[in-house]
Amino acid sequence: MPEWIAAREAAELLGVGVRAVQMRAKRGDWQAREIPHPSGGPSALQYHVSHLPEAARIELARRQVARIEARDAEAALARQAREAIEAGRRERAAAELASLTETEAETVTARVELLRAVSAFQSTSGLTAGKARAAFATMYADGKVAIELHEELGDVSARTLARWQKALTKDGPAALAPSYGRRSTRAYGRAITEDNELGRYVLGKLYEKGRLVSAELLREGALALYAAGELESKVPSVRTFNRHLAWLEAERPQVWAHLVTPHSARGTVMPAFGSMSEQLERPNQKWELDSTLADILLEVTHERTGETTRERHHLIACVDVYTRRVKFLVSRRSRSVAIAGLLRACLLDWGVPEMVKMDNGKDYTSRHIELVLEALEVRRELCPPFTPWHKPHVERAIGSFQRSWLALADGYVGPSVAERKAVEARKTSTAAGEAPMLIGEVPLSPLELQGLCDDWTDRKYLHAEHSETHQTPFDLARGHRVRRIEDARALDILLARQVGGRNGLVKVGKKGIRYTPNALKGAGRPFYFVAPELVTGDFVGRQVLCFEDAADVGRLYVFTTGTPRTFVAVAECPQLAGTSLAEAAQVARVAYTEKKREIMKAGKKAATRHSAATTLEHIRSQARGDAKVAGAIGPVEIHETDGLAAAADAAEAMRQRALPSGPVEATDEERAAHEAMLAEAEAERQRAVEAERQEARLYELSQAKTTRLYASDDEKYLALLDRRDAGDPLSPDEQDWLTAYQSPDWTGTAGR
Repeated sequence: MPEWIAAREAAELLGVGVRAVQMRAKRGDWQAREIPHPSGGPSALQYHVSHLPEAARIELARRQVARIEARDAEAALARQAREAIEAGRRERAAAELASLTETEAETVTARVELLRAVSAFQSTSGLTAGKARAAFATMYADGKVAIELHEELGDVSARTLARWQKALTKDGPAALAPSYGRRSTRAYGRAITEDNELGRYVLGKLYEKGRLVSAELLREGALALYAAGELESKVPSVRTFNRHLAWLEAERPQVWAHLVTPHSARGTVMPAFGSMSEQLERPNQKWELDSTLADILLEVTHERTGETTRERHHLIACVDVYTRRVKFLVSRRSRSVAIAGLLRACLLDWGVPEMVKMDNGKDYTSRHIELVLEALEVRRELCPPFTPWHKPHVERAIGSFQRSWLALADGYVGPSVAERKAVEARKTSTAAGEAPMLIGEVPLSPLELQGLCDDWTDRKYLHAEHSETHQTPFDLARGHRVRRIEDARALDILLARQVGGRNGLVKVGKKGIRYTPNALKGAGRPFYFVAPELVTGDFVGRQVLCFEDAADVGRLYVFTTGTPRTFVAVAECPQLAGTSLAEAAQVARVAYTEKKREIMKAGKKAATRHSAATTLEHIRSQARGDAKVAGAIGPVEIHETDGLAAAADAAEAMRQRALPSGPVEATDEERAAHEAMLAEAEAERQRAVEAERQEARLYELSQAKTTRLYASDDEKYLALLDRRDAGDPLSPDEQDWLTAYQSPDWTGTAGR
């Protein structure tokens, strides 16, 4: 407890005013002393605490103890804060020391040894720190002390020794490393950070302009904001902005990639954890398809003009994900027809897949590809827009091929604009008067590039161990059961290019199917494809599915639109197939007349021979129908679907029409047997037709009238045919009319 107390403090303890304390001290003759004013003002009085009442002395002692405790607590807190700061400093210093290179660590060790030598010299010389450093620096320069360190560190001044000692005391040994700008790194870190307004301003500018924004422009923009009052902190120097940009690129690669180079962020900083194929268990469980422009210029000769140009073609790729087998197809453009061609090669070589993962471009979402996969009963899955990582295996296969074999071929242009410019620069003179570095270049043709692709996929990649599976695609594909397509011709028809609009449907008109092949787009006139089956099958006026024949532009394959799809006919264009329009019209007219005759005949039979009782009996018999149990079918290797069955019917129809279906020729015995079978079938058909005609003739004669007018030329034609077939003589006029009707030049009867 203090011995002296001021009048104000005594008044507070006694609960009275300062004047009252002064009057009581005067009356009680308290012991007092004067305390001079520090600035020359009137002095103050202090009284001895022994004159205070006991209760006041106790309260004064309590307050003093509380004051001491508070001071000790504050000191303890300050000490703890200093210790925490010191521990953090030591940790940072240790981390910085551990991050030094070997050369930097050797320099730090040498400087610490030199500072120890300075400290030892000061303690033995008895000089002050400044004088000791000056004397030591002089002797050090003269080679009298620390000779080994002098060879490593060179001359050091007293000022440098002082600076090193201060850095060692404050930040630890790591602060003695060669700075090379590190000191300014700590300085700019206080001016621009990730959380302050300048840091957010830099991120905003990078988002707007990318790396086009330089440090100078960043500082100019910050100065404008500061002048407008929108920025509170002062604007640092250009070097500070430049260092912050360098720090962002080195220490925040994800931020830098997404803001500055978003086009390459997916390949550099996007996580690719796990595997997109680990759930697959067998070949053909999943295929991936993709298309890209090949990084090579090809020499193309145009068929129409004969002109030779250099163009880039597309690479269409398919990968069996489980085995990593890959196939390429070179195409001028990525179109559904080209994709179907690649699918054909993969289907015949690998088998039928369970699911196909494709891009969402219009070439892959076309009705053609959709119908092909539906007919094969293969599930199709499209990637979302701008998500190539959903099909990483085909992307990697294309990249591997283009970076390896394709880069060695003549005409290679590189995968990026920068590399393309570098390749082009090598084709020009490197200096005045010097020859270009690339000479004698012979670009590939599309066919040669296709051969290069096949060699890489079938001879190299197929037998190379994959980094992820640790096996070759050839080994992974062996020993597994796959579904195969037996009839290649049926597959060709199924993959043929579809005719029609987006829905793929074509209406059969009175003149046939109107369609102009792509090769004849400039002909200036329409083409009509006809077939008798379109008339006999009652398809006139209905919509059908049509597919081109890749080997003949004058032929279409016609199918029904329902599910399952069934084959209708092979429709031909008379102009393109070498048949006259008159002959085609006569065939269609006769087919129509025959069809009408069958319809009328069936209607008359139904009207006279079918009764309600028969209908009811049939309904009752169907209600009591016997149960039918289908036999069990074992597993088979041949892949069969409704679409393939319909395509097989079309292929069989083509074989019956003696159209070329492949390079293999039949033997004489097979040809003779086939002709005999056709002759027998034709004779049977003729007998059936003759029997039907005789039956119809007898029926018509029983119903005929003595005098009759014909409603149309078709009806008159049928009546005259029936009379002639029955042996009734025709008059000369009737015979002439019948001959004219059967002529290709028939134009109809003007009147009766």
